Amino acid sequence: MAKLTLTFSRMFMAEKLNCIMSCCQVINNLLLDVSMSNEQPLSGADDILPILIYITIG
Repeated sequence: MAKLTLTFSRMFMAEKLNCIMSCCQVINNLLLDVSMSNEQPLSGADDILPILIYITIG
């Protein structure tokens, strides 16, 4: 964990944003798969943001 934190602290801002955008795309795809398989309404930003915060803090 410390190594990951150290690596993330040495990244450029554009690289950090690309990493966050990639994470958001993965979360969105997972939520889309879940909503399609359970025939639930599609997820929105209200569903993505708490997951992103949980992953970022965890």
